[in-house]
Amino acid sequence: MNNLFRYLSVFLLISLLSCEEEDSLETDLQGFVSFEAAPVLVDIPENTTKTIEVTVAASESVNTDRTFNIVIDEEETTLTSDFNLPESVTIPANSKQTTISVDLTDDESLSFTRQSLTFNFEDEPNTDFGEPVSIEAAQECLENLVTFNLTLDGFPEETSWELFDLNDPNNPVLIESGGPYQNT
Repeated sequence: MNNLFRYLSVFLLISLLSCEEEDSLETDLQGFVSFEAAPVLVDIPENTTKTIEVTVAASESVNTDRTFNIVIDEEETTLTSDFNLPESVTIPANSKQTTISVDLTDDESLSFTRQSLTFNFEDEPNTDFGEPVSIEAAQECLENLVTFNLTLDGFPEETSWELFDLNDPNNPVLIESGGPYQNT
């Protein structure tokens, strides 16, 4: 009988501790709002504007709309080209998710090296926000890197070459040329 009482006591204690842990997990996730995992990589075609959809998610749904202000992280943002980021986002009533649209424009300041636009939510009481999101943008590169090797024969002085850009077939542009070469 004593052993049975001990087993029941231990079982009851474990059950109570398990319930407390579950309650604390629910409490920790209440009021949590975050952007999707970062970074978002984007290649923008030359001289165009591209719209990126960024997901915003909340830990629970409530029966009223919730609006949160968005702020740019000036220290982490290196993007110098034009962009349009909304000042706020609204998660609709009875929903846990929505999206924001961010417009990024390729102009003279955007290059093939990635630049970042990093933003987060403005601090708000009783709300825990996730990490900032970073959109990493670069101009789309449609070109391929090529290695050119030229093996000369016994008559290098008769060898020359030219490389043209044929994007406009009516107006080929000379990119590089070489030769004739000397016999060594």
